[in-house]
Amino acid sequence: MLPYFGKFPEWFDAWKISALNNSSIDFLIYTDSDNIVSQGNLKVIRTSFVNFKAKLQSIFDFTIKCDIPYKLCDYKPCYGKALHDDLKDYDFWGHCDADMIFGNIRKYISDDILDNIEKVFTNGFLTIYRNNEKMNNLFLDDGVYPEFNYKEVYSTNHPCYFDEYSGMGLKCIRKKIKVFENKWFLDLSVSDNSFHHAGKQIICLFDKGRLYEVDENGIKNEVIFVHIQKREMKIFGVLGNKFVITPGRIFAVDCDFDKAWFDINQGRNYKYKYWIKRTVKIIKDKSVIWRIKKYIRVRKQFKYLRTLR
Repeated sequence: MLPYFGKFPEWFDAWKISALNNSSIDFLIYTDSDNIVSQGNLKVIRTSFVNFKAKLQSIFDFTIKCDIPYKLCDYKPCYGKALHDDLKDYDFWGHCDADMIFGNIRKYISDDILDNIEKVFTNGFLTIYRNNEKMNNLFLDDGVYPEFNYKEVYSTNHPCYFDEYSGMGLKCIRKKIKVFENKWFLDLSVSDNSFHHAGKQIICLFDKGRLYEVDENGIKNEVIFVHIQKREMKIFGVLGNKFVITPGRIFAVDCDFDKAWFDINQGRNYKYKYWIKRTVKIIKDKSVIWRIKKYIRVRKQFKYLRTLR
């Protein structure tokens, strides 16, 4: 599922096309936007941010804090419980981000895998949980410091990344939850000028429901998804079932790799823009001290992890 409030990014059509090509998976989109409608396996649930937040509040006996949509990242682990009425007919539920393009998901997450696990992936941008009481209530399980717990996370507007390693990741390790991990995905840093993976400079190709990383020699490796991390992407042309993804641009072209490689440095100033924007945000929301404390806490979490293994 994907809660998204406000204007969708220009390149969201690429997300939508890749989701539609995974026809065996339903994507539930909670949004206040009128620019998207239900289509095939895309199920649009029209709601406001205020009303969506009220659904989350309904499962807690204290007042939660969630002043901006970005804070919803911390609430992802509680969706199975808070949105039970929308999910009750599914064996699994999951959450994803909008800054992604999917390949053939079911090629990598088969029924045989799902039959033997309780959770897929540990990164917040795409995580899938078995839809049962155990997993839907896992976020309520308290651990000792430095592990993040739900009451402290939901009592602050600061981002805690509770959906990732600092919260749910540690809980899964501590509770010995069966988690499926797969290395065949791309998590491309927004602070990098170009796309790199495994020491190689790459571009990405979406081709009729399949997604590939392509290196400078034209060698293709299929991947399950690419996470482009909030890059300011622009679309050139009308997207169909084949397009090329470079830093900063998505080309609706038929495998025009020469043009794509010429464009590889469109992200040449990204690392500077990223750090300037991030620094301004930290100063503006007065979270310098919070982030220093969180950095120290994450370091302690790595030491804590060794005691769990």
